[in-house]
Amino acid sequence: MGLPINGDIYVWMTRYDLIEEYKDEFKKQYGYEMGIPKTFDELIDMVKFLKTK
Repeated sequence: MGLPINGDIYVWMTRYDLIEEYKDEFKKQYGYEMGIPKTFDELIDMVKFLKTK
């Protein structure tokens, strides 16, 4: 017997120290507060921004 389960699960960890350190610079560049991403677009913006740091 088996039970099919959809495995589309996304998990990420957030470093709050980076949010605190770069929140003003991020807001200047993207026009909104850096925080826990609520959409994939916000996540992509945050990754692009932090990749350059």
